[in-house]
Amino acid sequence: MAQEKEYHGYRFTDDGKIYRPNGKRVTPYKGTVKIVIDGKRRTLKIARLIYEAFNGEKLPNGCIIRLSQGDENCPCLDNIEILDRKEYYQKHPEWMTQKSIPADTVEKIRKEYNYEERKKHGFRGEYKAPSYNDLAAKYKCSKSTIYKIVKGSY
Repeated sequence: MAQEKEYHGYRFTDDGKIYRPNGKRVTPYKGTVKIVIDGKRRTLKIARLIYEAFNGEKLPNGCIIRLSQGDENCPCLDNIEILDRKEYYQKHPEWMTQKSIPADTVEKIRKEYNYEERKKHGFRGEYKAPSYNDLAAKYKCSKSTIYKIVKGSY
């Protein structure tokens, strides 16, 4: 039988289920749930809530929660691991959010988008630009980074 803990008026089980104060189960969406804490509605990761409920404390600063099996739909207590953020990003640099794009790549993106030349010819036909999404996928960065590069603020 699954262990249960009470936390912020909700009932949490070690197999990842959450129940409202009225006994109904909270429906998860992409590893998150919407719950009310101190009168405020919040969207929080299920794994974080289960960790906090069973350990009786908030997640320490500088730590992150990873699911050892990688499946966010299985946030059971046995699947949750706490890692130091610095150590994790040293082992997995591909997950870092702030990446610096080399200057030659920035110029390559600007030439490929070629905003000024397309502006002269009306943005049609052969002067139609690749989308920001296409460029972001090609150069493995965010759409907002491509926007900054094209507009010259990067």
